[in-house]
Amino acid sequence: MGKINIHRISYIFIWISFICPIYSKPIPDLNSKYQSLAVNTPSIEVVGNKLFNSASGQQFFIKGIAYQRTPQPGDTYNGPLEPYMDPLADPLSCMRDIQYFKALGVNAVRVYQINPILNHDECMNSLSDAGIYVIADLSEPQNSIIRNYPSWDTTLYDRYSSVIDSLVKYPNTLAFIAGNEVANSLETSNTAPFIKASIRDMKSYISSKNYRKIPVGYASNDDAGIRQDLSYYLTCHNSPSDTSNAEFIGLNIYEWCGYSTYATSGYRELTYEFMNYSVPVVMTEYGCNAVRPRPFTEVEAIYGSTMTQVWSGGVAYEYFEEVNNYGVVQENTDGSISQLEDFSFLANRLNSVNPIGVTKDSVKNDPMTYFECKHPSPAFMASKTLPPTPDKGKCACMQESLTCIVNPYVTVNEGALFSQVCGQVDCTEIINDGYTGVYGKFSDCTSTQKLSYVINKYYDNNNRNPESCNFAGNALLLKNSTGNVENLTTSDGRRCQDLIYGTSLNMTFGGIVVKEPIFKNKTHFPESTTLEEEDQQHHNNRNPSGRRNYTYGGYDTSAAATIVDQLSQFVVGVMASIAGAVLVL
Repeated sequence: MGKINIHRISYIFIWISFICPIYSKPIPDLNSKYQSLAVNTPSIEVVGNKLFNSASGQQFFIKGIAYQRTPQPGDTYNGPLEPYMDPLADPLSCMRDIQYFKALGVNAVRVYQINPILNHDECMNSLSDAGIYVIADLSEPQNSIIRNYPSWDTTLYDRYSSVIDSLVKYPNTLAFIAGNEVANSLETSNTAPFIKASIRDMKSYISSKNYRKIPVGYASNDDAGIRQDLSYYLTCHNSPSDTSNAEFIGLNIYEWCGYSTYATSGYRELTYEFMNYSVPVVMTEYGCNAVRPRPFTEVEAIYGSTMTQVWSGGVAYEYFEEVNNYGVVQENTDGSISQLEDFSFLANRLNSVNPIGVTKDSVKNDPMTYFECKHPSPAFMASKTLPPTPDKGKCACMQESLTCIVNPYVTVNEGALFSQVCGQVDCTEIINDGYTGVYGKFSDCTSTQKLSYVINKYYDNNNRNPESCNFAGNALLLKNSTGNVENLTTSDGRRCQDLIYGTSLNMTFGGIVVKEPIFKNKTHFPESTTLEEEDQQHHNNRNPSGRRNYTYGGYDTSAAATIVDQLSQFVVGVMASIAGAVLVL
């Protein structure tokens, strides 16, 4: 019985490996080289609702700064097709900046995007030598959970897990953030199940790989209408054995401006709201810039005796000066660094505080380790039923069963085409509804696979008329493909026939498997929103001061991601036509 290649994109990487061997090198295992670095940065662990230094047992407070700059012409560390700058892959700039981190008095940096196929050894090791930890976001501009059309699929799973693979070996990797301000209002609270599913699966991935236990959490915006409900939802348990809860909660907070106070800024109310949470609470961004230069008077409060009972520190926003005017340094055209006025204010504040916490032994038996899930509020539109763990084998089987697919030779507006096709066929099998908890059988497949599935369904419904597999050139008929998967299995031995047709209409709905379509022609797809418009909407949804948006689209219609995905699908189609029904993994 033949086995299909569930890692379709590997064909592309095999080709790349002949040209760029560095990208095809396996990630080395954790070894003594990295373990020796733990002298300077012992791993940080979560016990109860606090962070602790694993070596000393003393409570650890994050004194961090956001570290990511916008790509500039001539940058050489973006990696192939990546629209962002990976600061951990640029050793010269990293080592240049470490001296300023030390002057600031920070012990951690938050990095919003990294390229997992690049090498981070020099920067991470140098940061460790300086006693500096890294908090890394798992998403990136082209691969994250979209606020207006959420999904948790194989593309995102691969992206998130690859970041973990890349950074887990370093003892100064402090934490992973599985989403940044994805749900930013009650109207978008239906994205919460997808966020929680990503946390669940990345925690499970870390465990399955026998990696060091690194906490996985979420960074929320500071919206009084959603922050408590969302944080409660993400940290609660459906049962004592449920492991889907976030291991820390981050809040991006810009309430304290200028010379405000603990009482007048809103910090007092925030501290009261989160005082009984079962996981650490961190300010993953702070630093209102309504007053410039920023005096950072909030630092004394964040690390004072009152707030440290609840908060585990914070991350000042941000290191580099950008158009939004939040930076503490300016990078000059010659690559040198100039300190801005904010730098000395932040450095003086951070270097003057020395928070005093508790010891790990004192909280080992803390009862706040289990938080039972109850519906937060009627306005919070998130089901307790989470999306399934993405299944690449099933999705590859589905792909092999198709004869009419998305055309890999043209750029396709997937959102518009989804709307067009799902207005004519039942798209139940690919639906993602975090409000009702309904997730179609193929809802976890890539966007292109799902679009190919409904295009093929339209083709079947029209008696396989070749003219019905066109859609203005956006669809392609695989003339030599029969779509027969009877003799195919996944790499782990499951029969494609069973995965696709055994219960072809089954969906997860409130924890129950249903076998009939619940929605007819309910698409949940934007009528005409392009990726560029979606990104612009995200930018416009930021606070009025124009803080940078890191909540980019996750629906994989980007030019780079789509080209790679479409090319890989095309290769699979060609291989299928040549080899028939047998594909060897």
